[in-house]
Parts: sequence; structure tokens; C-alpha cells
Amino acid sequence: MSFAQWVAIYGPTYMTGLAWTALIALGASAGAVVWGCVLLLIRLSAGRWGHHLTRSRFGGWKVPGKAVWFALPVPDSLVPEPLRRTRVAPGRAAWALEEMLVERGLGEGLLRAQEPSAGMALLSVRSGLTVWCRDNLIWWWTEDRLRCEQVPTDLVEVAEQIICACAEMDRG
Repeated sequence: MSFAQWVAIYGPTYMTGLAWTALIALGASAGAVVWGCVLLLIRLSAGRWGHHLTRSRFGGWKVPGKAVWFALPVPDSLVPEPLRRTRVAPGRAAWALEEMLVERGLGEGLLRAQEPSAGMALLSVRSGLTVWCRDNLIWWWTEDRLRCEQVPTDLVEVAEQIICACAEMDRG
């Protein structure tokens, strides 16, 4: 078979396949460039990004997985005044945190205690992981004895960090 015959028979199919391959490669490289630019903008704006272990939020099965996140700083001048003064009662924070952890499949063995006169509540998540709540701070200790602190107005982030800590403990 000569080259001219091959081109006449297979050329159109070959060119179509080559065009689709080039289009897919171009799309993938454009996606990588865009994602790289997003990460660069996050870094240039003093933002943070990372990943951690987590559990699924939706569906009947609470399967382990990984979450990729990023955060951008918000200047204080853009935060509405009512949000700057927001306080979450320790008992309410512990209760909401318990609900989030149960929803994510970590409800077995949770124990919540509250001492209103001391302005404190705690949530025992599992052996070696207890979360303390006050009106202006939530904290816990990691397995390697590092103290983690979060503000109680961001309970979703607190729940994510607790789930990550449990996943790390499970991994050993």
C-alpha cells in the first residue's frame, strides 16, 4: 500500500483522532494553567490553601476522602459590624459541633458536657480527642500534643478539622 492510498483510506479518521487528541490536550493544559493561576493569586493575596482528610457530607454512606481548600483574607473593614461582635455560647457551639459530627458519621461515643456558670462546654469525640468550647475560642489537642484553636463563629471549619484529626488517628 502506498502512502497516497493509506492517506486516502485512513487519513480522515486519523486526522479526526489527532484533532480530538490535540483538543483534549489543549483543554487539559488550559485547565492546569488556570488552576495554577488561581493558586498563584491565592498566594499573592496572602491567602492559604491545602488539603486534609475528611468524610463525605452527602449520601447514605459516610466514606473517607480528601478535601482541597483555599481561603482568602477579608479585610476587617469589609466585615459587617454585627458579625464582628458575634459570640456563640459554649453550650450552643458544642451542641452544633456534635450535630455536625453525627451527620458526618462520627456520632458513636460522643459525649457533651456543659458548665454554664464557668462559660465552658466540652465535647469528648473519642479517646484522646476532646474539644473545649468557650464563647470566644474552641480548642483541642492533636495526637502529637499540638494545640489547635479556632473561633466559634466558623463551626464548619472546626468540624472539618476534628474529622481530619479522627482520620489521622485512624491512620495511625
